[in-house]
Amino acid sequence: MLHSRQLSILKNKLLHLDTNSIKEVSVCRSTYINIRKNISPVQIKRALGGAAFAVLLQILPIQSGAQNRAVFNFGSPQFNPFGLQSIQGASITLPALTDLDNDGDVDMIVAFSDTTAYQSIFKYYLNEGTINNPEFVDNGASIFADSIASADFIFSAPVFADLDNDGDQDILAGTSDYASSTYDGKFIFFENTGSATNPQFAAGVNNPFNLTPLETSLFWIPALADIDADGDLDMLASSYYLGAQFFKNSGTPNAPQFDAPIDLSTAFEISQQIGFSFPALADMDNDGDIDIFINDYYSAAFIFFENTGTPAAPVFSTGVQNPGNLSVTQADLTPNLIAFDGDPDLDLFTGSVTGVIYRENLQFGVGFNNLMVQSITVSPTVSHDVINITNLKKPIQQAYVYDMLGRIQPVVISGNTVSIQSLTNGTFHLVVIDNQGEVYTAPFVKQ
Repeated sequence: MLHSRQLSILKNKLLHLDTNSIKEVSVCRSTYINIRKNISPVQIKRALGGAAFAVLLQILPIQSGAQNRAVFNFGSPQFNPFGLQSIQGASITLPALTDLDNDGDVDMIVAFSDTTAYQSIFKYYLNEGTINNPEFVDNGASIFADSIASADFIFSAPVFADLDNDGDQDILAGTSDYASSTYDGKFIFFENTGSATNPQFAAGVNNPFNLTPLETSLFWIPALADIDADGDLDMLASSYYLGAQFFKNSGTPNAPQFDAPIDLSTAFEISQQIGFSFPALADMDNDGDIDIFINDYYSAAFIFFENTGTPAAPVFSTGVQNPGNLSVTQADLTPNLIAFDGDPDLDLFTGSVTGVIYRENLQFGVGFNNLMVQSITVSPTVSHDVINITNLKKPIQQAYVYDMLGRIQPVVISGNTVSIQSLTNGTFHLVVIDNQGEVYTAPFVKQ
């Protein structure tokens, strides 16, 4: 009975809402958050009606100042999904994911340990399915000049990023110099000398971008993102003995130069001690800044550090263990958070000792789940300047674009046409809410 009254009050406020009033918007949002603790989004939508629900969605996702808006609710782990199979002779499999051929879906490389040859080898899996029905296929033809990440060490952790700002995805792998007396950790850079649609990776270069080996660091597990919004990619990396370390990029987007590593307490005043771990960087709560997500090896838990600051001045809250119904299983390794399955929430891939593990994020955006999301058609799906929404029958109430790390990107929308000239090259997701509160999404590629 109480919830019915609250919903009735919320509906009336939404239908008469002045969206320019910070106070009125805040009251509606707070009321919704309280109701949402006990009632599902589907029930709320049914009670509010289409027009009021459309207004609610308009004020929830775009308020960049709102914090503590977790948008992840992970399903059960799936082992070797989408056509993947265990790699014969491999004892550790570490995936890295991105759209390697610029066709709008997510591809994968897997670094696996060859226990016979005692080396780490890359395998390329092309996604030959669709954004809604992915299917990974062993590509066969090598895209690597040297597919061996480290001929003298069995463990290699790769990550994708455009490190030289030329529009295609390069690889930075963390590993170890087994020839050194102290097993110094090292990084290997594999430049993409092909293109955004036809990747070809050059032979690896050890310790580029001012990176230097550190004694007793053993091996490194890197994650890359622009954590301070200055236009270049910074790095969070963890080593077996030194734990999680921050490498600030003091160079440029075209020519990275990483400073010496500092611990997370010094870099971001994170008080929790993070030892050997597997880090990821992404905007997990859709508020426009980069959060930290770590698989802490020794505590056997995923830990989420929310960025409660700003994109340019990050401040991280106390870590929350196993958010969104997560639990570590089968020795999860190297988390990859990426918009994978046709909606812009971030799904989770990890490596393991048995294969690749996938957990679908069942929560999309702020306040509604994937059951409420429908597909739309955009044309062209690969474009430099504009895309057109071709099959939406009702007027658009709100529209926005997410990148593969879950960050909202600025675009200009006029009618059913979206200008994407301001976007960098890559894969994005368009989200549209019509004036009846129906939610639609479609992927596209900016070239």
